[in-house]
Amino acid sequence: MSTKRDRSRSVAKGRALGDDDVVWAATQHHVYRQPIAKLAARLRVGPSYLRHRLFETRPAPEGGTGGSRPLWELKIVDLRNSHERREASGALRGKYGLKGAVVLRVPEEAWDGKEPARTTALVQVACEAAQYLDQELRRLTKPVLMVGQGYTTSLVARVIEPGERLRDLKVVAAVGVTGPRPSPTEANAIAAVLADAYRGTCVRMPISVFWPSGEAPALAQLPVLREPFRNLRDAQVALVGVGVCAKGSWLREAIRAHGLQEADVCPENYCGDITGFFFDSSLNAVTGPYCALGVGLEPLKQMVRQAKSVIAVNAVDERRVDALRAALAGGLINVLITDDHTAARLVA
Repeated sequence: MSTKRDRSRSVAKGRALGDDDVVWAATQHHVYRQPIAKLAARLRVGPSYLRHRLFETRPAPEGGTGGSRPLWELKIVDLRNSHERREASGALRGKYGLKGAVVLRVPEEAWDGKEPARTTALVQVACEAAQYLDQELRRLTKPVLMVGQGYTTSLVARVIEPGERLRDLKVVAAVGVTGPRPSPTEANAIAAVLADAYRGTCVRMPISVFWPSGEAPALAQLPVLREPFRNLRDAQVALVGVGVCAKGSWLREAIRAHGLQEADVCPENYCGDITGFFFDSSLNAVTGPYCALGVGLEPLKQMVRQAKSVIAVNAVDERRVDALRAALAGGLINVLITDDHTAARLVA
C-alpha cells in the first residue's frame, strides 16, 4: 500500500511545473498566503514537489545581488529585464494628457484570465511599476509616498529592489485596516514592505477602513490620525490602483471582513474607487451608508494639478476599464502602468 509521500512523488513525476507555474504559485503563497497543499492540488502536483520548486535556489546571474536565490525570484528578475513596450503609451499620454505611461505586451490568454499567464503578466507590470516608482522617488529630497491597497499594488512592493536605500523616505498608508486579520494586500502591509525595502519610515493608518458615513467627519479629527493625515497631504508621489467591487477584489474582501454587505458600502451609481473612496462616471465623490476613513479623492486631484506623480497600476482586468477611463479623464491619476489590451480599450 503506497504512503502519502509515495503518492505525492508519483503525482509530481506525472507533471513537471514550468517557470510560469512557479511564479503563479509563489505569488499566491507569498502575497495571498495560500497554503502550499491547496496550491499543489490546483496544480495537480504533490505538496512536497511544489515546496521544493518554490524554495529551490540557483546561483544569481552575473551582475546580480550575489549568492543563490529562489527560482521564482530569478524568474521575476528575468521579467524585470525583458519587457516589451508598445507605441500605445504615446496614444495614452496624448489622449489623457498624462505625465507618464508604460504599456507592456502580454499574451491574449492573460487578458482572458487564464493562469499562469495572467499572474505572470501582473508580475511583469508590477516590475515595470516598481522601476518607475523607484526613479520618481530618487528625484526627490525627503520623499513622501502615499500607497493604496490591492493585489497589484502589493506585488509592486514585493518585487521592488532598490539599488540604494532612501532613509529619508516616508511611506504612508492611505487607508486603514481591512478586517480583524491582517491582510498582505492592505495599505498598512504594503507601506511596511516598501519602507523596509528602502530602510525608510512607515506611517500606518491606525483605524478600521469603513465607518458609518455620518460618523466619519468626527472620527477624522481623532488625535491618532493627525500624523498620517498630515503626511498624506504632504505626499509627493502616490501608488494606487483603480478598483471596482468585483470577485477577488480587495474591496469586496474588505467589506466582508467588516461583516458588511456590498449595498452598505458601494453607492448605486458608483463607477470605481481609489483607496476605498468611490466616484461616479463624472468623477463626483459618492458614498453609501458606510464609507472609508481617509483623506479622500481631493488630495489626488491636487497632486495631479501640481504635476506630482499619481501612479496607477492596473492590468488584465476588463471589469476595471470603465473606472480607469473615468479616473484618467477626470484627472485623478497622471501616470498609468498597464498592458496593451487595457490600453487599446482606453484609447478606442
